[in-house]
Amino acid sequence: MKLLSCKTPCSAKIDSGLTHCNLAGKLRWFALSVAVLGLVGFCCLPAWAKPTAPWHGTPVVLGVQAYQQGHYTLATHYLRQATQTTLCEPIAYYYLGASLAQQREFMGAQQAFQQAILMAPGTYAAEKAHTALQTLAQE
Repeated sequence: MKLLSCKTPCSAKIDSGLTHCNLAGKLRWFALSVAVLGLVGFCCLPAWAKPTAPWHGTPVVLGVQAYQQGHYTLATHYLRQATQTTLCEPIAYYYLGASLAQQREFMGAQQAFQQAILMAPGTYAAEKAHTALQTLAQE
């Protein structure tokens, strides 16, 4: 069964008796099939079978998502969990401060922003926390 053919005559036989033209055509067909099935199949996989980023579902990610959706109490819950781990990210403290500020808990917000600055001065999280502290001071 020859799926695709090349224009040069084939004389070299490969171990299984296929010529390089037959093999190349079958490989192209196989690659195309895998690509199409991969795109269609990925959409139909159950959630547990889909590959995710290693940080997907962690308290930091869940807290940031809750904050971005306006669920500040839930964000505070997840971000407090995140800040209690040994591998805490400074961005967790920034978002914790931001969610506390949204709930008008300004003392807690100030402490969280200061912690973000102390953990990683000069980083994006520290700059955002510094700006937020300035905004809190103006209010």
